[in-house]
Amino acid sequence: MHRELYSAEEVNDVIRACSRRSSSGVRAAALIGFLYHTAARVGETLALEAKDLDLDTGRARLLNTKTRKVRTVAVSGEALALCRRWQDRREALGISGGRRPFFCTLAGGPVSTAYVRGLFSRLGRRAGLERRFHAHGLRGTALVELDRAGVPIHVIRDIAGHRSLGTTNGYLRTDNPEDALAALEARDAVRARGKKDKAEE
Repeated sequence: MHRELYSAEEVNDVIRACSRRSSSGVRAAALIGFLYHTAARVGETLALEAKDLDLDTGRARLLNTKTRKVRTVAVSGEALALCRRWQDRREALGISGGRRPFFCTLAGGPVSTAYVRGLFSRLGRRAGLERRFHAHGLRGTALVELDRAGVPIHVIRDIAGHRSLGTTNGYLRTDNPEDALAALEARDAVRARGKKDKAEE
C-alpha cells in the first residue's frame, strides 16, 4: 500500500516554515508537532478540547469522532513545547474555557479539516517538499517510525486507535523503495558472508 512518508528532517522543515511571529503560525507548528508525535487523526485532533490536553503530564484524551471511543495518547517533549507556545498565544488572545477546541481559530472557534488541508499544502511547498504534505501522511509516518523502532504491533494498534491488527498492518506495509533497497542489501550481505565462510572452510 502506498503511503507518503516523511523524514523527521522534512517534518521539522515544515514546522520551521511556520511563522514564529504570527499566532496562526504558532498554532500551525503546534498542530503539526502534535499530529506527528501522537499519530492522531486530524479529525480527533481538531476535536480535542483544551481540558483534555494536560501540558504538565504530556497526556491527551482523544475522542474518535466516528466511534465515540476515547483513548489517551502521550505527547512528546518536542510537541509539548510547541503546544505550550500555542497555549500562551491562546491566553494572550483571551481564549479561555476548557471545552473550546485546543487547536481553535484566533477567535476561539473550531478549525475545519479543509483549512488544515490547504494550510499543510502551502507549508509543504514553502518548506521545499516535492510531494504533498498532509495530515494523514504524518499519521502514517509516525506509525511506521514506531514499527521501525521495534514497538509491538498490538501497541501500535492501540496508539493508532485501530479496531484490528489488520488495519494497523495496512499502515505498516508500504511500497517505500528505501525499505525494499535496504532489505535487498541486507540479503546480499548475508549471502556474501555465507560465500566467504564457505571459501575459508
